[in-house]
Amino acid sequence: MLKINAAVIGAGSIGLKHIGILSKLSYVKRIYVVTKTNLKITNSKIVVVKNLRHIFNEKIDYFIISNPTTYHYRTLLKINNNFSNKIILVEKPLFDKYQIIGKLKNKVFVAYNLRFHPIIQYLKINFSNKKINYISVRSLSNLKTWRTNIKYNLSSSSEKKFGGGVVKDMSHEFDYITYIFGRINSINYFKKKLSNLKINTEDFFKIIFSNKNIKFGNLELAYFSKNIVRDINIHTNNLT
Repeated sequence: MLKINAAVIGAGSIGLKHIGILSKLSYVKRIYVVTKTNLKITNSKIVVVKNLRHIFNEKIDYFIISNPTTYHYRTLLKINNNFSNKIILVEKPLFDKYQIIGKLKNKVFVAYNLRFHPIIQYLKINFSNKKINYISVRSLSNLKTWRTNIKYNLSSSSEKKFGGGVVKDMSHEFDYITYIFGRINSINYFKKKLSNLKINTEDFFKIIFSNKNIKFGNLELAYFSKNIVRDINIHTNNLT
């Protein structure tokens, strides 16, 4: 089997998950981890470096960008300027604000892996062209329970400057709604910090929307729910 080298940029909670998965794959020969933190790893596959430029002369086949969202754009540009014909996976969301990338020399993917869930695939096949009277989507979570390696108020989710906030962190719902039903049009929305969480980002978001097949839709996201809820309710003339 052909051996490959991978690079993970960022060693937060999601970066560590990627490192753990890659280290178990027999065809991954070496994993370069780019992080400024004092990462203590004894796995012989893994090489830790402090700066992205330290790996520009290495042979790397696969990149994962998992640093804070505000750094995604500049990281992607640096990799794209120094490597060609590689695979780059960017953790969601792609950027913290709208950016024009320009010509890509590599294959770039965004980690909206919820698309591959059997339920989402079923809805895509059976509902993408159906006329829908009302759709309600909820993802209600609790930021305090997300990470075990860091306090919630010290995470990137708690800081605007790192691209945190419930809208960006929980954007899987935006992705799968548009993936199944197509582009949506906002009718109205509400975004605010409602709870006493020690963060400076929004912890609640609600949007009312429609599109050519959906008469009325509602999406609700929250960081502070004591009950973890993730559901989608679809109402047509014939079924719910």
